[in-house]
This record gives sequence, structure tokens and C-alpha cells, in this order.
Amino acid sequence: MTRFIIIRHGLSVYNEARRFQGHLDIPLHAIGLEQADASAKYVLENYKIDRVYSSDLCRASRTAQPIADGLGLPLELDKRLREIDMGLWQGLGYDEAIARFPETERIRKECLGKLRYDGGESYGDVMERVRAFADEVLAENEGKTVVLASHGGTIRALFSSWLGYG
Repeated sequence: MTRFIIIRHGLSVYNEARRFQGHLDIPLHAIGLEQADASAKYVLENYKIDRVYSSDLCRASRTAQPIADGLGLPLELDKRLREIDMGLWQGLGYDEAIARFPETERIRKECLGKLRYDGGESYGDVMERVRAFADEVLAENEGKTVVLASHGGTIRALFSSWLGYG
């Protein structure tokens, strides 16, 4: 059996500013850098890790890098671990996006499975791409423990696909 250690990236500059990020490559906030180091310390002290994977967006890869460095392993980047492409929502403040796209916000709150961001991906698209990635990792890492560093929406999509939702 493959064991997954799944980590959401630390606090980013846009998380702090309450802005939607999606595929925008937004760096970690100073607090997020501390969170990344604390996560690495915990993982390194408590698990034997065989491989470290991350979204190619810097907020996730910077969160995973201290783990890879601590183990002397390469950090394996994959675009399929990216956050949902939020299309026209990307870069907008929370209140601004909700005011501009009230119907999408209603769907986002009521049923993630039906969500497609204006000009972006659907939740189902994310479930499909992250599940394909996880299936490859499972096939390549039987009996190993791997770290996946990603994003909140992507992690929810992966768990949803594993649980049979969507």
C-alpha cells in the first residue's frame, strides 16, 4: 500500500489579502514561510518519505522544498497538482468576485460538483486531473510513503474522487 502525506501550501500573499489565486503564481507570505518550515520539521521527524511531489506553483513548491531538501530528494513538480483554474476570478478580491459573479458564487456554496469558474475549470476537471496523477503515483510507489504538496481546492477534489463523489 502507498501512503500519502498531503500538505496544503502555507499562507500566501493573496491568502492574506483575501484574493482568489487559482493558477496565478503567488508567493508565500512570511507566515507561510514559517508554516512551510514547521511542516517540514514535523514530516521529517515523523515519517520516512520516499518521494516528494508538488504543484509547480511557487506557493506549493516552496512549502514542499524544505522536506525534499531535508531528505536529499528531488522535488518533483507536476502541473496536475495545481489549484483549480479560476478564470476571471483570479486576482480579484473575495468581495469583488462574489459581486461580479453571484450565480457562480451560489453554485460554489451549494454544490461544488456543478462548479465551473467563469473562464476557468470545472471542479470535475480538477477531480479528473488530480485523480490521474494520484493513480500514477500509486502505480509507481507501491509500499512507499510520498508527500503531495498542493492547494486546498485540489486536495478537496482528490479526496472527493477517492470517495466517489462527482
